[in-house]
Amino acid sequence: MQSFMLQSNKYDEHGNMKLCKARHVVDGRGQDKYPYDIDTYAPNLQKESFRFLCWVAAQFRLAMMSEDVVQAFTIPTLNSNEVYHFWPPKGFHLLCKERGIPFKPGQVLQLLAALYGLKNASHYWNTEFTQ
Repeated sequence: MQSFMLQSNKYDEHGNMKLCKARHVVDGRGQDKYPYDIDTYAPNLQKESFRFLCWVAAQFRLAMMSEDVVQAFTIPTLNSNEVYHFWPPKGFHLLCKERGIPFKPGQVLQLLAALYGLKNASHYWNTEFTQ
């Protein structure tokens, strides 16, 4: 699988950049098969369930809040029987050289944790979250 860095910038109301986010992702289209039959999705809250939760919150005057888990897909580790290899992103050799890590041209890396872009990353996150 190929991998690359995605970057997105967040701006304030005056057009000044206030946050630069970078994320390492793999191209899941190169993922030809799964080691075993696995769902590629995580369950979502149905519209009716969400409306019911809103009704309960309104009836009991409860505050509703939402949260975001930073780098959620990088939290779960992969099962030991799953092996995914990927090409490092451009410029990776420079980072290795800077940090004194031996790295040969053409070397591939093995994923130890789920990354954004894996077809079943959301399933891994849901499994980790519910256990």
